[in-house]
Amino acid sequence: MSARLGLLLLLAWLVASPAAAGPNADLVFWQSIRAPGTVGEYRAYLDAFPNGTFAALARIRIQALTPAEPSNAAPVPVAPIASLPATAAPAAPREAAAQAILTVLQPQVRAIDRIPVDLDARPLSGGSNFRLVTVPAGTPDALDAETIDALGLPVGPKRLRLTLGPADHAGSNEVRLYEIPRYAAAFTIAARAKVEVAPAAAGSVVVASLVREARALGAVGFEAMHRDRPLRVDGQFLRLVSGTASADLADLLRGTWHDSTRYVILYLGHLGTPSASGSGPAEVACVLPAEDRPVLERIAALRPGSEVVVDGSGTTWGALRGDEAVVLDPCRLAS
Repeated sequence: MSARLGLLLLLAWLVASPAAAGPNADLVFWQSIRAPGTVGEYRAYLDAFPNGTFAALARIRIQALTPAEPSNAAPVPVAPIASLPATAAPAAPREAAAQAILTVLQPQVRAIDRIPVDLDARPLSGGSNFRLVTVPAGTPDALDAETIDALGLPVGPKRLRLTLGPADHAGSNEVRLYEIPRYAAAFTIAARAKVEVAPAAAGSVVVASLVREARALGAVGFEAMHRDRPLRVDGQFLRLVSGTASADLADLLRGTWHDSTRYVILYLGHLGTPSASGSGPAEVACVLPAEDRPVLERIAALRPGSEVVVDGSGTTWGALRGDEAVVLDPCRLAS
């Protein structure tokens, strides 16, 4: 009698008389299966002992002995090894999507300095409405569109090196690149960089803030707010212009300047600031008497970009010697 036939007779006897087989029937059946066994034998074991001691092992062996079902998908052609280049290297893993790069070229600046930055926004060519904004550190990322448009400098998705206007706040600041990504409707931050801003002279207003206020108020409103009121202004020295008071300057200069009086105009601002022709002043003009020799000696020592602090009164703003500026008259160099 063959071993397989004997196994079948044993199985029939166990199923028919499980009590006669005793408590070891499970083990007796399992031991009767000679390795490696067949799928039929393991299934017969599970039929007799579905919760037997070796049920889990029987299922594992059935899976191992059952051939995988053929797939209906078309086979993927594989190039012969001989056809591959001899120097072919494994493909490199894909890198994360490139981001804009924003670098502050001078991470510590004076309150009167413009902020030089290097920007590479070419990876963001699918976006729109790019704006560079300088805000105090800790400002929430989510700014409304009106604020971003008002404070931001429009740029494009290009490689740029440019300067931003002086920061409005001393201390830790952050330059941010805002954009509206493709298929989006709101601004998001694409890049950011830190910059430290030293405080301005005590009690002073920086030129950038003063001229921005003048543009917002207009000539009449600005004069109403500042005329005959003390004003200390901090800025960079730009240039000197000398001349003699004449009738064409009467509307901008006070009555103390007569036709024969010589004066010197000391211009303050921020180097690199574009002209604001037609849109309001971009500089401050401090009108000084040319006969004051100690003042002239101090002015002669100035170099473009030097810090200058002046005390005066905001007369108005307008075209003075061809340049639109906030006019301080009277004005003197702060001690």
